[in-house]
Amino acid sequence: MATLTVVGACLQAGVGRLIFASSVWADAPAWRLADRMTWYAASKLAGEALVQAWADQTGNPAVCLRPGFFNPGAGRTDDFNEALRVDVPSLCRHFEEALAWPGPGCAIRYAVGKLS
Repeated sequence: MATLTVVGACLQAGVGRLIFASSVWADAPAWRLADRMTWYAASKLAGEALVQAWADQTGNPAVCLRPGFFNPGAGRTDDFNEALRVDVPSLCRHFEEALAWPGPGCAIRYAVGKLS
């Protein structure tokens, strides 16, 4: 409901660009209905659908960022989670690139990687 409220407010206010903080867990083709398809992941997919509809309706650019594992204080994890890790500089870079993306439509962008 929160995402629906925000997207509706953006539509009413004439917002020209929308960036949605999704999650790598929203990768439905990879997870399907596997154990990793949690209510959290399903809610992120629903949010992405709302943002896509907003972009289609307005013609404005939108980006659904799918940040990965974020824990600056954590040591190295297993290979799977380490591949999905994102650090602060990289996350900032992904948001800056999302702000600059010209569109059209809605893009899905994975925000993973480590710069430091």
